[in-house]
Amino acid sequence: MSKIGAATQKPSMSHNGSSASSFKEIHIDEEVKIAVTLALERFQYSDQKEMEFPSSLTSTERAFIHRMAQSLGYISNSKGKGPNRFLTIRKKNETDNPQPTIPMTLSQNTLYFIRSLLQRFPISKKERIDIQPNEKSGISPDGTNNSYDKNRASGRLNNGIPMVPRRRSPSELDSFRCSLPVYEHQEEIIQIIKKNRVVLVLGETGSGKTTQIPQFLLDDCSKKGESCRIFCTQPRRLAAIAVADRVAAERGEGVGQTVGYHIRLESRVSPKTLLTFCTSGVLLRTLMSGDASLTTVTHVIVDEVHERDGLTDFLLTKMRDVLQKIPTLKLILSSAALDIDLFRQYFGSCPVIHLKGRHFEVKEFFLGDILRLTGFTSKDMRKYKEETETKERKQKYLTEWCQAVRLYICQQIVLSRQVILYMVLLQNENDTEQMEPWLRREMDSCISSIFLNEDQDSFIQLFNLILSEMDYMHSETGTTALMAAAGRGFITQLEQLLSLGADINIKASNGCPLGEVSNLDESALVQCGPEMSLEDQELLRLYHHSFDDQWVDLELIMNLLHNICVFFLRYHVFTLHSDMQTQDQKKALKTSPPGVRKIILSTNIAETSITINDVVFVIDSGKVKEKSFDTLSNVSMLKTVWISKASALQRKGRYSGRCRPGICFHLFSRLRFNNMLEFQVPQLLRMPLQELCLQTKLLAPSSCPVAEFLAKAPQPPSTHAVRNAVQMLKKIDAMNQYEDLTDLGYHLADLPVEPHLGKMVLCAVVLKCLDPILTIACTLAYRDPFILPTQSSQKRAALSCRKRFTSNTFSDHMALLRAFQAWQKARSEGWERGFCEKNFLSQATMDMILGMRTQLLGQLRAIGFVRARGGCDIRDVNLNSENWAMVKAALVAGMYPNMVNFNKESTLKKLHFHPTSVLSQFQFKEKNQTRMAQALPTDWMIYDEMSRGHRMVTVRCCTLVTSITVAIFGGCARLHSSALHEPAVQKTNESPLDDISDSETEDLSEIRIDDWLVFEMDREAAGLLSELRQKWQSLFIKRIRCPSKPWSQQDEAVIQTLVSVLGAEEQAAGLQQPTGIGQRPRPMPLEEGTRTSVKKPQNTPRLPTTSTTNDRLEFDSLYTALVVKPVCTQLACHQTLVRYFIMKSSNIRNLEISQQKGIWSTTPSNETKLTKAFLENSAIILIFSVQGSGHFQGYARMTSVVSQEESCQDWGLMELGGVFSVEWIHKENIPFQCTQHILNPWNDNKKVQISRDGQVHIQGASQHRSSFTYCYKQLI
Repeated sequence: MSKIGAATQKPSMSHNGSSASSFKEIHIDEEVKIAVTLALERFQYSDQKEMEFPSSLTSTERAFIHRMAQSLGYISNSKGKGPNRFLTIRKKNETDNPQPTIPMTLSQNTLYFIRSLLQRFPISKKERIDIQPNEKSGISPDGTNNSYDKNRASGRLNNGIPMVPRRRSPSELDSFRCSLPVYEHQEEIIQIIKKNRVVLVLGETGSGKTTQIPQFLLDDCSKKGESCRIFCTQPRRLAAIAVADRVAAERGEGVGQTVGYHIRLESRVSPKTLLTFCTSGVLLRTLMSGDASLTTVTHVIVDEVHERDGLTDFLLTKMRDVLQKIPTLKLILSSAALDIDLFRQYFGSCPVIHLKGRHFEVKEFFLGDILRLTGFTSKDMRKYKEETETKERKQKYLTEWCQAVRLYICQQIVLSRQVILYMVLLQNENDTEQMEPWLRREMDSCISSIFLNEDQDSFIQLFNLILSEMDYMHSETGTTALMAAAGRGFITQLEQLLSLGADINIKASNGCPLGEVSNLDESALVQCGPEMSLEDQELLRLYHHSFDDQWVDLELIMNLLHNICVFFLRYHVFTLHSDMQTQDQKKALKTSPPGVRKIILSTNIAETSITINDVVFVIDSGKVKEKSFDTLSNVSMLKTVWISKASALQRKGRYSGRCRPGICFHLFSRLRFNNMLEFQVPQLLRMPLQELCLQTKLLAPSSCPVAEFLAKAPQPPSTHAVRNAVQMLKKIDAMNQYEDLTDLGYHLADLPVEPHLGKMVLCAVVLKCLDPILTIACTLAYRDPFILPTQSSQKRAALSCRKRFTSNTFSDHMALLRAFQAWQKARSEGWERGFCEKNFLSQATMDMILGMRTQLLGQLRAIGFVRARGGCDIRDVNLNSENWAMVKAALVAGMYPNMVNFNKESTLKKLHFHPTSVLSQFQFKEKNQTRMAQALPTDWMIYDEMSRGHRMVTVRCCTLVTSITVAIFGGCARLHSSALHEPAVQKTNESPLDDISDSETEDLSEIRIDDWLVFEMDREAAGLLSELRQKWQSLFIKRIRCPSKPWSQQDEAVIQTLVSVLGAEEQAAGLQQPTGIGQRPRPMPLEEGTRTSVKKPQNTPRLPTTSTTNDRLEFDSLYTALVVKPVCTQLACHQTLVRYFIMKSSNIRNLEISQQKGIWSTTPSNETKLTKAFLENSAIILIFSVQGSGHFQGYARMTSVVSQEESCQDWGLMELGGVFSVEWIHKENIPFQCTQHILNPWNDNKKVQISRDGQVHIQGASQHRSSFTYCYKQLI
């Protein structure tokens, strides 16, 4: 995405760091912050349960540690007082959150429906056996061995055969190839690879290793007539596509011939393809079909190993085993900053090839240099500097007093006495501005005489003066009467001041604590003034005490950009992130025209593999958004963290210095850089492991435990994390107690989504509500399609759009479903772009979700859950898609254990909804947590993701559900035999309700779903509910085991009973049943279905506002300052699907009024037409022409509907109607002669200047629109 802007004025913007957090920022020295962060990181990855911090910390530093500990989910406490106060943190135990028994009642209609089912179809012995745990390893409950067809895994690379590559064709890029540093080492690289099974390539950025080493192998095989077949993995989809395009261009051929790529939902390969660039996930899916899938592969190149993403480490773990089985296979690891010792040890002393990068110098500037060179100061920095100077001035005066006292004592006989030293930092300075000047002078004089001259008589006058201001502080030194008495040892006066209420907690400015009493002589008074610091140290101190460096300083970036672009009148802004379509991403790679500065706002996607040769300056924020997972609490955290030194090296050399000397601006200090990690923490140590554990069972030998296989990783995850992941898979019935995959587990491994989403989809198949769940699951698997704008007014509008899609269902999942369905409707009508802009949706994300739906539905067909005709066909699996209660049942089954019971006020105090959640808007209305808990229709909620920050836990993508839905569909399907006594009902021994009679207590029973879900209800209701749950779970297990088996009458009756029961409970809770949710999505066109790549129509750029998704840095505000504001006066802002109208004016005066006031008025006959067009389209452009002038006078955008309330008397015409506001885009004249070649298809193809007032010019025809606007572009 790109936009043109002007650089004539200095861009400015305010800090948004403080607004991003609801808590007060804490500013401490950078050295302390680094030390605390490192200590907490070591504690996080260690087995240590508790850690103590020293008592020397200040209260501000302890507050910082408390906040960090709480954000990481630890319990922190401070104990002691004064200098003995210390802080401890500890990790939470399971006993910290005991789970109570949850009361539940069922309506009479529900009980009737269940009784009716059980009377017709009582639970059989086989059904009870089906839900019992498997007692034997590798054997299904029915006694048959599990069998799995590994060849059915989707998303695999094609099974081609090695061939001799054809000779490369001449290319205009040949000279560039020869200039790369790696080209000189071609023969050396070939020989080392031939002689070794594993080779490490350590090449600096710009050396050409990514594009050239695969070609060296192809050229060598072509020259010697040898066959080859090469797979090259990249960590990201964009990198795989970009590198494949580049390599194919260098070989003088198109992508899909010798060189191709294969990523999720998109591939360009052919039977002749010998070099395939793919993502690590695609290669892993290929290996799931068996090690034999690589027998026809000669080389596997794993690029950008230093990123250490989870799939790459998992792939290396498997590849080490595969190398032992396929002796002809070669493995090449490539990176710019590789941990050589780690990987040499892992692969057994393999050789390392070192490659130098470009020889152009890259000059580095760190934060201190930037602040000094640019003279940057913020409002907070100036404020802190003023406060510091005031404090230092008082310290100076107090020091002079102390020096005077010391000089006087040196001339006298030194008398030993106890001295109380002075206090630390000046706090809580009394407000003396309201005191009379003469009173301040008198009090200052008395305090000075007492302190300097030991004049006890001054106390007599001072006591008379300070009766109203007992804690008055000297105006220059900040010294109180109590401090002066303590300093001079006047015990009597000291006691008198204390008896009058003098405050001993007030602190002065010389840094000596009051509470420390020592037997020092007065000549040993300590001078605690700060040492003089260098200029850079002072600037950094000011900066870190005025800005919280956990945020990216956009104001500083804008200041840098202004200095960089000061000599360029125009600039071109691009964004680069993973949410963009391929065509948009490639625009950033093109060279900018002369005189235009290219600015690229990028996530860390630009850190690896992608090369943009004309970049000279790099601004490195030093940050990356990193998602981590806490295995103790099963809570994920998306937070901005500091990068590693390896990443900083990549960012510096990725672009700047490629073609000429470059400059890299690091927005962090040298001290921060020196304390960065050498390499990033492997993702395998900070990610949920459920999906990898599931794939391990297909990649590892059958006898190998999951923990044993993952322990072979270069840096294996902790056994605790693996154990928790395996336990989670057991909870969702993907594994049995022996870690063998169940029937459900094998199916989940087939589906290209996370295990819990796969279970959700399979439940939807059995519940016959597939289509809505298919959309929701694919959305959750990819990303939220809603865009969060940067401007406050647009944010409110975006939240309003999201709320409108929820249809009053208390469900964010409904918003995802409705938005997709509405987008599909707009897509069939040809205005999906305008729909996305109007509703703040990402077109690229919607296209991706559509492609994933197609892939997932195809996989369901392949494994037999959806058939072409008859039972289980697409109609049959959607019979209940219109029933929202059934859809939520599938959501509960998949989201378990991501659910919250907020029956108690304490839960809501600790829980916050994400600002984008519809329940968050409800929470803002009900600020009283108790009232909110009572106002919500149910006590249960499911959520997609939980994150932790400070003292609050935030949940996003939530839906309210009923208790019975949780009781039936939550938990594990297989119950232990001991839980089946009296249909899994246990009589309660103790009742929490002391005022209930014994007979009433005896009628209560418990249903124990698992250790966390324990429901308490009437004995009869508990028995009926338990048996209905067993009926459902038995049916689900049977359908999973034999998906193609015909449905029996009993199976249909169970589903129908669930429909009735869930509907009755939803109605009893007051939850609405929306309509239209089961509408079938429209099929994709044939050309899109054959190749599931997602392409964007040409001439339709993206929305100017960008998405704040999980894998992108928050540069939306920066993009707004650079593009959205400047571009509103430029033509490029309106190159979207708009409608154009000709506006005729009788005189030029009307246009001048319009340009001055930003309004326009038209005839009543045009009002209806314009208002209707404004409401139905994303933009309305009005083209103005004065009758008889022979020119078009400019054009403007309509920004409001027509209002009859405003006066139009300025125009002097009675026949005009209401007034509406306009935003003028261009005010230059263009003669009719320049537009004679432009015809209006809405006016019988007549010339455009012949159009009538209010006539439509062009609608949706970009080829004509671009011709018309070309003349105006020449004037910009």
